[in-house]
Amino acid sequence: MAILTTTAKGPSLDRQIQDLVHSAGGWRESLAASILSAFEQAFQKALELKETLSPILKDALAKVMEAGRRIKDFAEWFEDEHPLWTGVILTVVALSILYLLVPYVLSYLGFLLGFEEIGIAEGEF
Repeated sequence: MAILTTTAKGPSLDRQIQDLVHSAGGWRESLAASILSAFEQAFQKALELKETLSPILKDALAKVMEAGRRIKDFAEWFEDEHPLWTGVILTVVALSILYLLVPYVLSYLGFLLGFEEIGIAEGEF
């Protein structure tokens, strides 16, 4: 929650973020989940306190909510109007994720040079 209450700007904010990430043990899935959860809580709190927000924050909140509605509406429209392209796009995304994961899977199995000491190919299985 320190990020949500900070008054730092520019390089000092960047340094504060780096210090928080370092103290959490680096960028990990649990840290990303915590950050997402904190932003969800902050967004929910902003919705609850909408009437007490400053005019600038009210405007920003309204823009975020409108953008979210537009993205959702566009995605639903695109899926209905272009089911083939939706399938193609989702296939490309899935293949891209697999492309990123293959080196880690191969290294776990022990098939990449320099990684033979880990994985089941080294005799752990």
